[in-house]
Amino acid sequence: MDINKLDDLFEEDEIEWRISRSGKKKNGDIWATGLAYVTARAIQNRLDDVCGKMFWQNEFREWKGDAQLCGISIYNKDLNIWVTKYDGSENTSFSGTKGGLSGSEKRAGCQWGIGRYLYKLPETFVETSLTKIPGWNFQSPGKDMPSFYWNNPDLPSWAVKTNKEIEKPVVDPVKETWSKIKLIAGPSMNDLEEFLKVKYIDSLPLKNIWKTHLKEILSELERLGIEKYLQDLPF
Repeated sequence: MDINKLDDLFEEDEIEWRISRSGKKKNGDIWATGLAYVTARAIQNRLDDVCGKMFWQNEFREWKGDAQLCGISIYNKDLNIWVTKYDGSENTSFSGTKGGLSGSEKRAGCQWGIGRYLYKLPETFVETSLTKIPGWNFQSPGKDMPSFYWNNPDLPSWAVKTNKEIEKPVVDPVKETWSKIKLIAGPSMNDLEEFLKVKYIDSLPLKNIWKTHLKEILSELERLGIEKYLQDLPF
């Protein structure tokens, strides 16, 4: 178990946003700011992956009548003990006790370092709209504020894990071979290019030259003293 892996970044679909503050502009539009956090399910998956399903557990208890306390315990095999870290959250007006349970688990996960890096993110302004936009979130602040829709902001690159491999440029093997020949041939390259110009039509594609006249080209390379350096080239 590498406990430090609890601190690893999450993928973007494992991170959610909530509105932290909102208000009305002079022109009637809505402004709002959002905060990012890790979902409870993502925390549970992270604990499964790092600790193993049998070596972590959580417990909940009511706290001060209107809040929930969560303790996440991880088994330390070396010391043969369970280590528990607690945190709590008030019940929410929207989800009640369920919201308090979920919030307390997220905060307890943060005690273990899970998603703690998200606290480095500043409060971020989000796009808002008074009319419905497909895919946007709905917010009903109540009081004197109208309901509105808002869109999740983009995370900075340092705050999100990606599994996408860096796309490698497509390399034409013929052009790659020709480039290597130029590198190896040095001054003799002029003689080789002159040989090709005289022997073949200039407009003939290089690929066809290799295919049709490979033996002749190899003979010329050998005559120029270059062929012996080209054994590893993909002819």
